[in-house]
Amino acid sequence: MSKIQNLILSLLTVFISFPGYSATPQPSGRDGTVVALFTPWPVFQKSLQSLLSGYTISNQQSLPDQIVQASGLNWHVNQISWKLKSNFITTQTSQNSLQLDSKNLQLALSIGQISVDQVIQKVVGGSTIDIHIQAQCDPIQLSQTQAHGSAHVVYQFSAASITTQVDQVQLQWPANTWSVGALNCRGPKGLDSALKNELFQQLRSSTPLLPFIQSGLATGIQSGVNQLISRLKLPTPIQVSGNKLPLHLSFAQFQSMTEGLLVYGQLTWPIQGASRTPENLMISRLPSEVATSRVPVLLTPTLGWSRLIRAEVAANPVSAKISLNQIPAFQNLLNNRLQQLFAWPDLLHYEEEDPFSFVARSLSIQTISWNDDGSLDAELSTRAVIQSQREQKVWDYLLVSGNGSTHLTPTVKNGVLSVSAQVQVPQLNFQFGDQYVETFHPPTEINSVVLDAVSQSLKTSLKFSTTLPVLDLGPLGQARFNGWESLPGALIAVPLKLK
Repeated sequence: MSKIQNLILSLLTVFISFPGYSATPQPSGRDGTVVALFTPWPVFQKSLQSLLSGYTISNQQSLPDQIVQASGLNWHVNQISWKLKSNFITTQTSQNSLQLDSKNLQLALSIGQISVDQVIQKVVGGSTIDIHIQAQCDPIQLSQTQAHGSAHVVYQFSAASITTQVDQVQLQWPANTWSVGALNCRGPKGLDSALKNELFQQLRSSTPLLPFIQSGLATGIQSGVNQLISRLKLPTPIQVSGNKLPLHLSFAQFQSMTEGLLVYGQLTWPIQGASRTPENLMISRLPSEVATSRVPVLLTPTLGWSRLIRAEVAANPVSAKISLNQIPAFQNLLNNRLQQLFAWPDLLHYEEEDPFSFVARSLSIQTISWNDDGSLDAELSTRAVIQSQREQKVWDYLLVSGNGSTHLTPTVKNGVLSVSAQVQVPQLNFQFGDQYVETFHPPTEINSVVLDAVSQSLKTSLKFSTTLPVLDLGPLGQARFNGWESLPGALIAVPLKLK
C-alpha cells in the first residue's frame, strides 16, 4: 500500500488505526452511541441451556427446629441444615421455559442435635409408673448420592433483568440409600440403632424436603441467570491493534420480541470536555432483514458511526509521509534545469537527487453523509507541509492546505473488513514556509501546472482489507463481524458469526 493511501486510511481508524507522533491531552468526558444486539430465540435458548448445563447449583439452607413424634416420644431436632449440589441437563420445552434434569445430584443433611426429655407412663404388673427418659445424639450427618431430580423453569424479561420461576419439582432416590455417619448418643441402650431406623423411615419420601429443594433450586438458577445479565452489562473492551481510542461495549436493557431478544446498550469512548449522552434507540418492529436472521445482529445508528469516526480521527493523528521524488511530474522537473527556470525557479538551488517529502500534519472531517447502500461520503480538510533539504538541514519548504472528499464502500465477511475508496482532492493551496523565506529569500513563483500535478497525484482509487477484532458477548460467546447492511431508519446492521 502506498504512503499516499495512508492519508485516506486515517479516516477509517474506526476499524484500523495508525500511530500518531504527537501527544494528546487526557480526556475528561465520555461520548458514545447506542447499540442494540438482536439474538434470535434459538440462539439465546442454546446459550441459556449451555449456561445452566455448565453451571453447578450449590445451595445451603438452614431449617427451623422440629419436633418429631416417633415411638410415642417427642424428639427435638435442632440446628438443621441441608446442602444441595448438582449439575443439570437442560432441554427446551417452549420459547420461555426449560426442563432441568439433575446430573450428579448430591444431598447432605446435617442435624446439630436430637434430644428427648420426657416422662412417659407404663403399666408394669398392673401398676402405672412414670419413666423419665433422657437421651441425646449429636451431631448427625446424612448424605445421599443416588438421588435424581427434575424441575421446570419459566423465565420472563423485564427492562433490566430476567426473572425465573421454578415449578414441577420432582425428587426421588432408591430405598435405603441414605448414609448416616457415626452417632454419638447418650441415653438408653440401643438408642443409636433405633434413631437410625427412624431417620431412614422419615427419609423414605422426599415430600418433606421438596419445598426446601425447590427454594434452593430457584435461588441457584436465578443466581446463574444473574451472572448472565452481569456479564452482558459489564463494560467489555474492544481491542483494536494500534488504536489510541479505548472502546467499551456494555448492555443494560432487555426487550422481548416475537422473533428474539433485543438487548440495548452503549459503545463508549473518552473525549475532551463534558460527557455527552448517546442518542436514544427503541425498536418497535424489527426490519425484515433482522427478524429473519438466524444469527445475532448488532444494530447501530449511522449517527453513532459518524460520531465514532470523528472521535477515531481525532484520537489517532495522521502521520503520513510521501516522497515527491516518486511522483513523475515532480522528479522530471528536478531533472530539467530549463523547466525549473520557467516553472519553479527556486528549484535551481537543488540537485536532482535531493529529497522532497509531503508530510501530513492534520486531517479533519467536515461532514459525513450516509447512503442507502451503507456507503458514506466524507468532506475532509487537511494541513500538510512539503519538506526539502538544503545546506544539510530539513526545511518546511511549502505549507499545504486544502479540502478533499472520499467515497467509502465497506463490506465485512468472516471478520475481515474490505473497503473501496474513491478519493478526490480538487484543490490544494501552497505557501512558502516563513523560516525558509526569511533565510533564503526565494522567488515564490511556481507554475500552477506543476502544483496541479501534485494535487492530482493525491486523487486515487484504492481497496484494502484488515482483520477486525473478535467481539466478546459474554454468555453468547465470542463473535466475528460478518456483514454490513444499511437498513431503513438510518441503521447499520452487522451480523455476527459466533465462534
